Amino acid sequence: MARPLLPLNPTLRSRARRDHSAPVKATARQAAGNPRIGKKKAMKPETQNEMKAQANAAQEKPEYNDRDVRMKNNYATEEQIAAIIQANDDGAFLTGGAPIDEIVNEWDGEGLTVEEVEGYIAARVFQGEQAAQLKEAGITPEQAATRTGSDVGIGCYGDTLGYKVANGDLSVEEAKAWLEAGNE
Repeated sequence: MARPLLPLNPTLRSRARRDHSAPVKATARQAAGNPRIGKKKAMKPETQNEMKAQANAAQEKPEYNDRDVRMKNNYATEEQIAAIIQANDDGAFLTGGAPIDEIVNEWDGEGLTVEEVEGYIAARVFQGEQAAQLKEAGITPEQAATRTGSDVGIGCYGDTLGYKVANGDLSVEEAKAWLEAGNE
């Protein structure tokens, strides 16, 4: 005859839960005896506003999104980017069928001048983030327009260096090394 299972001691049961990373909730009796359980400490409104402002600042685009900084550095505006995309979007290469506003937002705020936006788009770079990474690495739009062979990067096709980076078939570091090896 099998022995009946005895209930575990509640103290041992809660320790076992803690050991296995399972959340342990306070029982009604424990909560009644401790006024701190189940109550959240209210934050002062000033502290909440400061925390929200810090979170928003962390999500904002870098400083070149400021109008004065844009004007000083001649960075491309949304209207200029939209005009460039509309003029160069042959067969939905840049937009992929997405609304133009979404594509403009991807390019806007990357710290590129009108000439750089035109150059990287002409080099078949279809994402603003990759264009900014190429610029940061010192790869000019003219260098990004350099044709590669099918042996460069992932994928057995020849295209521009910029396209292969934007398509994810070549890293920016690999592109820079390829150019430094004299393949311009």
